[in-house]
Amino acid sequence: MKFVVFIRTVFLAAILSAACTSAMAHPGHAHDTVAAEPLEAQRVASTEQAGVSAAADAAVTERNSAWVPLIAKRLFTEHTRLLAKGAGAVADGTSAVVERTGALVEHTGNLVSRAGTAVVDGTSAVVNGAGALVSRTSERVQDMLVGALDLVGIRYRRGGSSAATGFDCSGFVGYVFRENLGVALPRTALEISRVGQKIAKAELEPGDLVFFKTMRHAFSHVGIYLGDNKFVHAPSAGEKVRVEDMGQPYWTRRYEGARRIDVS
Repeated sequence: MKFVVFIRTVFLAAILSAACTSAMAHPGHAHDTVAAEPLEAQRVASTEQAGVSAAADAAVTERNSAWVPLIAKRLFTEHTRLLAKGAGAVADGTSAVVERTGALVEHTGNLVSRAGTAVVDGTSAVVNGAGALVSRTSERVQDMLVGALDLVGIRYRRGGSSAATGFDCSGFVGYVFRENLGVALPRTALEISRVGQKIAKAELEPGDLVFFKTMRHAFSHVGIYLGDNKFVHAPSAGEKVRVEDMGQPYWTRRYEGARRIDVS
């Protein structure tokens, strides 16, 4: 743009210089020449200026026209590069997610495998432990203990003495002895505590009866000893027949003695 202005300035200076030269060469007609030539010079200058301006505009347009494809091409190339880069980032992110998902699945599989192994091992230990307990007792007592363990999960019911309706503690013990040994026991825990042979805790054997004070009076609760400090019983309202550890503080504090019933 500065170049165009410069051209226009030079051109006007040349015209003025020519006009001045012509006036000096014909002094007699100076008034007429001065009056006529400025109009002609302005017309010519205007025409030439328009031509120069048009040429300059054409040059600018041509230059811009040349630049547009180059700029468009560069923008397209840059846009394509960014798209490719973004696609690569998405692909990398997707790969990372897939990899983490695979790791999670593998970890979950390992957990399930370990859990399954633990359950199997735990079940085997229980079965083996029960087998060891049973093997140390007489055949009749073995049958009685198996019958007692078959009732694990039956709900507690106060005054109950049936597998169909539920048990309380003495009802459970009486049912097991009656159904598996054919032995009839008194109805309450206190009354059962007066039957059979009194034995020390250190002499306990599977099949013996163990007593606890869980209410205000003595011998208010009874269960069947399984061995290894475990016993099976019907606990209390809202509970179910289950196996307990006599070593737990609750039962240790409430233990009151044991009796052995003659089943020969």
